[in-house]
Amino acid sequence: MVKFIYMSLTKQDKQDIQEIVDKSVDKKVSKAVSDLAEIIGDFAANVDKRFEQVDKRFEQVDKRFEQVDKRLDKVDKRFENLEGRVGFLESGQRETNRRLANLEEKFHSLDDRLQAIENDVREIYLMLNKKQDKQASVKNLKGKELEDYIVSTYTNIVQIAKEANIKLPA
Repeated sequence: MVKFIYMSLTKQDKQDIQEIVDKSVDKKVSKAVSDLAEIIGDFAANVDKRFEQVDKRFEQVDKRFEQVDKRLDKVDKRFENLEGRVGFLESGQRETNRRLANLEEKFHSLDDRLQAIENDVREIYLMLNKKQDKQASVKNLKGKELEDYIVSTYTNIVQIAKEANIKLPA
C-alpha cells in the first residue's frame, strides 16, 4: 500500500505552479490557435478561389444565355414570318377553293346544256333519217301536200332549234 504524503503549499508555491501551468498551457494553446488560424486561413483562401471560379463560370453561363436569347429571338422572328406566309397561303387556298367551286358549278351547267344539245342533235338526226325515208314518198307529193309537208318540217326544225338555243341561218 502506498501512502500519500500531503504537503501543504505556501501561497508563493501555488503562484509559481500556476505560472508554470499558465505558461505551458498558454504556449500549447497559442500554438494550437496559430495552427488552427493557419488552417482556417488556407481553407478561406481555397474557398475564395472556388468562389472566384464559380463567379467566372456564372459569367460564362450568362454569356451563353445571352447568346441563346439572341438565337431564340431570331427563331421567333422566323416563326412570325412563317405564320405570315401560312396566313397568305391559307387565304390563297380559300380563294382557289371558291374559284374551283364556281368552275364546278359552271361546268355542271355546261354539261347540262351539252346534254340537251346532244339530245337535240339526236332528235334532228332521227328526223333527218325519217325525212330520207320519207323522201322517197315526198317525190310522190305534189302541190298542196308537198307545201304542207315542207311547212310542217320547217316548223318542227325551228321549234327544236329554239329549244336547243341554236340560231338558224336566215
